[in-house]
Amino acid sequence: MPAVPRRASLEPMTAAELDRWSVHSAEGFVRQQVEAGLQPLADARRDAARMLAEQLPDGLDTVHHHVLRVRDTDTGETVGSVWLRVRPGPGEVEGYLFDIELLPPARGRGLGRATLLAVHETARALGATVMRLNVFGHNGPAIALYESLGYQVADLSLQLRLAGRPGPVPPGPAVRLVPDDPATPGRLLWTAYDGREPVAVVRLALGDRSDGLHARLDRLEVHHGLRRRGYGRAVAAEVLRTCREMRVRTVAVSLAGSDAPARALCEELGFGLTAQTMVLALTGP
Repeated sequence: MPAVPRRASLEPMTAAELDRWSVHSAEGFVRQQVEAGLQPLADARRDAARMLAEQLPDGLDTVHHHVLRVRDTDTGETVGSVWLRVRPGPGEVEGYLFDIELLPPARGRGLGRATLLAVHETARALGATVMRLNVFGHNGPAIALYESLGYQVADLSLQLRLAGRPGPVPPGPAVRLVPDDPATPGRLLWTAYDGREPVAVVRLALGDRSDGLHARLDRLEVHHGLRRRGYGRAVAAEVLRTCREMRVRTVAVSLAGSDAPARALCEELGFGLTAQTMVLALTGP
Protein backbone atom coordinates (compact mmCIF):
# COMPACT_ATOMS: atom_id res chain seq x y z
CA MET A 1 0.00 0.00 0.00
CA PRO A 2 1.60 3.36 -1.00
CA ALA A 3 2.56 5.75 1.79
CA VAL A 4 0.24 8.68 2.38
CA PRO A 5 2.05 11.96 1.55
CA ARG A 6 2.83 14.09 4.58
CA ARG A 7 1.31 17.54 4.85
CA ALA A 8 2.73 20.72 6.35
CA SER A 9 1.40 24.19 7.05
CA LEU A 10 3.15 27.51 7.68
CA GLU A 11 2.26 29.92 10.48
CA PRO A 12 3.75 33.27 11.56
CA MET A 13 6.24 33.12 14.41
CA THR A 14 5.80 35.06 17.63
CA ALA A 15 8.38 37.68 18.66
CA ALA A 16 9.82 35.28 21.24
CA GLU A 17 10.12 32.54 18.62
CA LEU A 18 11.84 34.97 16.27
CA ASP A 19 14.45 35.80 18.90
CA ARG A 20 15.29 32.11 19.37
CA TRP A 21 15.20 31.45 15.64
CA SER A 22 17.55 34.37 14.90
CA VAL A 23 20.27 32.93 17.12
CA HIS A 24 19.82 29.44 15.70
CA SER A 25 19.67 30.64 12.09
CA ALA A 26 22.87 32.66 12.48
CA GLU A 27 24.64 29.64 13.95
CA GLY A 28 23.47 27.52 11.02
CA PHE A 29 24.68 30.10 8.50
CA VAL A 30 28.11 30.15 10.14
CA ARG A 31 28.35 26.37 10.17
CA GLN A 32 27.36 26.04 6.51
CA GLN A 33 29.76 28.77 5.38
CA VAL A 34 32.67 27.12 7.17
CA GLU A 35 31.77 23.60 6.00
CA ALA A 36 31.53 24.82 2.40
CA GLY A 37 34.94 26.47 2.70
CA LEU A 38 33.52 29.88 1.83
CA GLN A 39 34.65 31.78 4.92
CA PRO A 40 36.77 31.35 8.03
CA LEU A 41 34.85 31.16 11.30
CA ALA A 42 35.41 34.76 12.45
CA ASP A 43 34.31 36.21 9.11
CA ALA A 44 31.23 33.98 8.90
CA ARG A 45 30.11 35.05 12.39
CA ARG A 46 30.48 38.72 11.51
CA ASP A 47 28.58 38.33 8.23
CA ALA A 48 25.78 36.29 9.82
CA ALA A 49 25.03 39.07 12.30
CA ARG A 50 25.25 41.72 9.60
CA MET A 51 22.97 39.82 7.19
CA LEU A 52 20.19 39.36 9.74
CA ALA A 53 20.38 43.01 10.77
CA GLU A 54 20.25 44.19 7.16
CA GLN A 55 17.57 41.80 5.91
CA LEU A 56 15.23 41.91 8.93
CA PRO A 57 15.65 45.44 10.34
CA ASP A 58 12.08 45.49 11.65
CA GLY A 59 11.89 41.87 12.74
CA LEU A 60 8.54 40.27 11.96
CA ASP A 61 7.30 43.59 10.56
CA THR A 62 10.01 43.80 7.87
CA VAL A 63 8.28 44.46 4.56
CA HIS A 64 8.20 41.53 2.06
CA HIS A 65 9.72 39.09 4.61
CA HIS A 66 7.92 36.19 6.29
CA VAL A 67 9.54 34.15 9.07
CA LEU A 68 7.28 31.17 9.68
CA ARG A 69 7.04 28.07 11.80
CA VAL A 70 6.38 24.74 10.06
CA ARG A 71 3.63 22.58 11.50
CA ASP A 72 3.04 18.90 10.72
CA THR A 73 -0.61 19.03 9.70
CA ASP A 74 -1.21 15.42 10.70
CA THR A 75 0.18 15.65 14.26
CA GLY A 76 -0.03 19.37 15.01
CA GLU A 77 3.63 19.43 16.03
CA THR A 78 5.97 22.30 15.18
CA VAL A 79 8.68 20.65 13.11
CA GLY A 80 10.78 23.45 11.61
CA SER A 81 11.05 26.98 10.27
CA VAL A 82 11.04 28.91 6.99
CA TRP A 83 12.28 32.36 6.01
CA LEU A 84 10.62 33.56 2.82
CA ARG A 85 10.76 36.88 0.99
CA VAL A 86 8.24 37.80 -1.72
CA ARG A 87 8.77 41.05 -3.61
CA PRO A 88 8.19 42.41 -7.12
CA GLY A 89 11.05 42.67 -9.60
CA PRO A 90 11.49 43.38 -13.30
CA GLY A 91 8.93 41.24 -15.12
CA GLU A 92 8.24 38.94 -12.16
CA VAL A 93 7.35 38.65 -8.51
CA GLU A 94 10.12 36.68 -6.83
CA GLY A 95 9.75 34.35 -3.91
CA TYR A 96 13.18 33.83 -2.36
CA LEU A 97 13.74 31.10 0.22
CA PHE A 98 16.45 32.38 2.56
CA ASP A 99 16.24 29.51 5.02
CA ILE A 100 14.38 26.27 5.51
CA GLU A 101 15.06 23.81 8.31
CA LEU A 102 13.34 20.83 9.86
CA LEU A 103 14.06 19.68 13.39
CA PRO A 104 16.15 16.47 13.45
CA PRO A 105 13.26 14.18 14.58
CA ALA A 106 11.17 15.40 11.62
CA ARG A 107 13.73 14.61 8.93
CA GLY A 108 13.46 11.64 6.61
CA ARG A 109 9.67 11.47 6.95
CA GLY A 110 8.59 13.30 3.80
CA LEU A 111 8.10 16.59 5.61
CA GLY A 112 10.83 18.35 3.63
CA ARG A 113 8.82 17.93 0.43
CA ALA A 114 5.60 18.85 2.22
CA THR A 115 7.21 22.00 3.61
CA LEU A 116 8.47 23.10 0.20
CA LEU A 117 5.03 22.58 -1.30
CA ALA A 118 3.60 24.72 1.49
CA VAL A 119 6.22 27.38 0.73
CA HIS A 120 5.17 27.36 -2.93
CA GLU A 121 1.51 27.69 -1.96
CA THR A 122 2.26 30.60 0.39
CA ALA A 123 4.45 32.34 -2.18
CA ARG A 124 1.74 32.02 -4.85
CA ALA A 125 -0.84 33.45 -2.46
CA LEU A 126 1.46 36.45 -1.97
CA GLY A 127 1.70 36.91 -5.75
CA ALA A 128 5.00 35.18 -6.52
CA THR A 129 5.52 33.96 -10.07
CA VAL A 130 8.96 32.41 -9.52
CA MET A 131 10.88 30.80 -6.64
CA ARG A 132 14.62 31.04 -6.08
CA LEU A 133 16.91 29.63 -3.44
CA ASN A 134 20.58 29.06 -2.76
CA VAL A 135 21.86 25.66 -1.66
CA PHE A 136 25.36 24.69 -0.57
CA GLY A 137 27.18 22.28 -2.83
CA HIS A 138 27.79 19.74 -0.07
CA ASN A 139 24.05 19.43 0.71
CA GLY A 140 23.27 16.58 -1.66
CA PRO A 141 19.92 15.55 -0.12
CA ALA A 142 18.55 19.10 -0.40
CA ILE A 143 19.72 19.42 -4.01
CA ALA A 144 18.04 16.12 -4.87
CA LEU A 145 14.79 17.27 -3.24
CA TYR A 146 14.77 20.57 -5.11
CA GLU A 147 15.48 18.82 -8.41
CA SER A 148 12.63 16.36 -7.79
CA LEU A 149 10.24 19.31 -7.49
CA GLY A 150 11.39 20.81 -10.78
CA TYR A 151 14.00 23.35 -9.70
CA GLN A 152 16.67 24.14 -12.30
CA VAL A 153 20.22 25.34 -11.70
CA ALA A 154 20.50 29.03 -12.59
CA ASP A 155 23.99 29.87 -11.31
CA LEU A 156 26.94 27.96 -9.87
CA SER A 157 29.64 29.05 -7.43
CA LEU A 158 32.90 27.10 -7.52
CA GLN A 159 36.11 27.48 -5.57
CA LEU A 160 39.67 26.20 -5.72
CA ARG A 161 41.94 26.06 -2.69
CA LEU A 162 45.46 26.89 -3.75
CA ALA A 163 48.28 24.87 -2.23
CA GLY A 164 51.84 26.16 -2.11
CA ARG A 165 52.99 23.78 -4.80
CA PRO A 166 52.55 24.68 -8.48
CA GLY A 167 49.47 23.39 -10.24
CA PRO A 168 49.58 21.09 -13.26
CA VAL A 169 50.62 22.65 -16.55
CA PRO A 170 47.89 21.88 -19.12
CA PRO A 171 48.75 21.01 -22.70
CA GLY A 172 48.27 23.78 -25.21
CA PRO A 173 49.62 27.24 -25.92
CA ALA A 174 51.89 29.07 -23.47
CA VAL A 175 50.44 32.44 -22.50
CA ARG A 176 51.52 35.39 -20.37
CA LEU A 177 49.43 37.96 -18.51
CA VAL A 178 50.12 41.67 -19.02
CA PRO A 179 48.51 44.14 -16.56
CA ASP A 180 46.15 46.71 -18.07
CA ASP A 181 45.34 48.72 -14.94
CA PRO A 182 47.77 47.93 -12.10
CA ALA A 183 46.74 50.98 -10.05
CA THR A 184 43.18 49.85 -9.23
CA PRO A 185 43.06 48.67 -5.59
CA GLY A 186 41.64 45.18 -5.24
CA ARG A 187 41.20 44.72 -9.00
CA LEU A 188 43.54 43.15 -11.51
CA LEU A 189 42.90 43.60 -15.22
CA TRP A 190 45.04 41.58 -17.60
CA THR A 191 45.37 40.91 -21.28
CA ALA A 192 46.62 37.41 -22.05
CA TYR A 193 49.12 37.11 -24.90
CA ASP A 194 50.36 34.22 -26.97
CA GLY A 195 53.63 35.71 -28.17
CA ARG A 196 52.62 39.16 -29.40
CA GLU A 197 49.01 38.27 -30.11
CA PRO A 198 46.36 39.22 -27.53
CA VAL A 199 44.14 36.20 -26.97
CA ALA A 200 41.97 36.92 -23.91
CA VAL A 201 41.00 39.43 -21.24
CA VAL A 202 40.94 38.64 -17.52
CA ARG A 203 39.48 40.47 -14.53
CA LEU A 204 40.29 39.33 -10.98
CA ALA A 205 39.01 40.78 -7.70
CA LEU A 206 41.12 40.46 -4.55
CA GLY A 207 39.94 40.65 -0.94
CA ASP A 208 41.49 40.19 2.48
CA ARG A 209 39.87 37.95 5.06
CA SER A 210 40.97 37.03 8.53
CA ASP A 211 42.94 34.07 7.17
CA GLY A 212 44.63 35.80 4.23
CA LEU A 213 44.12 36.92 0.63
CA HIS A 214 41.33 35.49 -1.54
CA ALA A 215 40.42 36.07 -5.19
CA ARG A 216 37.32 36.00 -7.37
CA LEU A 217 37.64 35.47 -11.12
CA ASP A 218 35.07 37.87 -12.53
CA ARG A 219 35.94 37.53 -16.21
CA LEU A 220 37.97 35.29 -18.47
CA GLU A 221 37.01 35.86 -22.09
CA VAL A 222 38.92 34.45 -25.03
CA HIS A 223 38.70 36.58 -28.16
CA HIS A 224 35.95 35.34 -30.45
CA GLY A 225 38.06 34.09 -33.35
CA LEU A 226 40.45 32.16 -31.07
CA ARG A 227 38.04 29.95 -29.17
CA ARG A 228 38.27 26.15 -29.08
CA ARG A 229 42.05 26.30 -29.42
CA GLY A 230 42.93 25.61 -25.78
CA TYR A 231 43.36 29.24 -24.78
CA GLY A 232 40.68 29.15 -22.09
CA ARG A 233 42.47 26.34 -20.27
CA ALA A 234 45.90 27.91 -20.76
CA VAL A 235 44.83 31.35 -19.53
CA ALA A 236 43.00 29.91 -16.52
CA ALA A 237 46.09 27.91 -15.56
CA GLU A 238 48.27 31.03 -15.84
CA VAL A 239 45.83 32.97 -13.64
CA LEU A 240 46.06 30.24 -11.00
CA ARG A 241 49.85 30.19 -11.21
CA THR A 242 49.94 33.96 -10.72
CA CYS A 243 47.56 33.71 -7.77
CA ARG A 244 49.84 31.17 -6.13
CA GLU A 245 52.75 33.57 -6.52
CA MET A 246 50.67 36.26 -4.77
CA ARG A 247 49.91 33.79 -1.93
CA VAL A 248 46.19 33.81 -2.67
CA ARG A 249 44.47 31.12 -0.60
CA THR A 250 41.37 30.49 -2.74
CA VAL A 251 40.01 31.45 -6.14
CA ALA A 252 36.23 31.58 -6.62
CA VAL A 253 34.24 31.76 -9.84
CA SER A 254 30.54 32.07 -10.67
CA LEU A 255 29.05 30.45 -13.76
CA ALA A 256 25.68 30.25 -15.45
CA GLY A 257 24.07 26.90 -14.77
CA SER A 258 23.84 26.27 -18.51
CA ASP A 259 27.58 26.82 -19.12
CA ALA A 260 28.61 23.16 -19.13
CA PRO A 261 31.95 23.71 -20.94
CA ALA A 262 33.11 26.30 -18.38
CA ARG A 263 32.08 24.06 -15.50
CA ALA A 264 33.93 21.11 -17.02
CA LEU A 265 37.07 23.23 -17.40
CA CYS A 266 36.86 24.47 -13.81
CA GLU A 267 36.43 20.94 -12.49
CA GLU A 268 39.37 19.77 -14.61
CA LEU A 269 41.48 22.46 -12.93
CA GLY A 270 40.39 21.32 -9.47
CA PHE A 271 37.50 23.66 -8.65
CA GLY A 272 34.73 22.26 -6.47
CA LEU A 273 31.08 23.26 -6.20
CA THR A 274 30.39 25.45 -3.16
CA ALA A 275 26.83 26.62 -3.84
CA GLN A 276 24.21 26.96 -6.52
CA THR A 277 21.17 29.13 -7.12
CA MET A 278 18.10 27.18 -8.22
CA VAL A 279 14.90 28.49 -9.77
CA LEU A 280 11.33 27.24 -10.24
CA ALA A 281 8.53 28.90 -12.21
CA LEU A 282 5.33 29.03 -10.14
CA THR A 283 3.01 28.69 -13.10
CA GLY A 284 1.55 25.28 -12.37
CA PRO A 285 -1.17 24.31 -9.93
